[in-house]
Amino acid sequence: MPESTEQHPRELLPWLVNGTLDGAEHEAVSRHVAACAACQAEVSLLRAMRRGVKAVEPAGAGELGWQRLRRGLGGQVRTVTPRWVIPAAMAASLVIVAQAALLVTRAPETVRYEPLADPVPTEVLAQVRFTPEASEADLRALLREAGVRIVDGPSAAGVYRLAVEPDRDPEAAARVLRERSDLIPHFALER
Repeated sequence: MPESTEQHPRELLPWLVNGTLDGAEHEAVSRHVAACAACQAEVSLLRAMRRGVKAVEPAGAGELGWQRLRRGLGGQVRTVTPRWVIPAAMAASLVIVAQAALLVTRAPETVRYEPLADPVPTEVLAQVRFTPEASEADLRALLREAGVRIVDGPSAAGVYRLAVEPDRDPEAAARVLRERSDLIPHFALER
């Protein structure tokens, strides 16, 4: 039956020797080591190993290795260029020059411009803001009476743009809209 960590905390002994156990673990493991001869022997061995490792000087670069490296650094590196590299580089350069010439001399294609939205009507008459209490039926009747239609809106500020129907008089339409300040608190002519 394997021994548990609580019976013989062998896995924790190196940390005990290094002094890296926290308070509760350090106290429990120290108490066990004080009462267990096998763990005391292992702690003694670990402490001796620790002292031995600390006493060893780190090995530096050997003098012979340094001399060999210096000799190698002083020599010139010879590179052998294959025969095909120079003609291939010249051919690639010619291809790049030819492509640049084609791009410069080629006439641009004409692109037909198509707007994504309908054109802005030229007959825009006014900007209006309707009262929130106005019913849809009242607004339809007013727009029909004035001979105008909504062409844009509402904007973020609640403003609509109105256009006069082609067979109507713009001045008469403006007069009808101005008279209805109960439905239109804001009215401004655009042109």
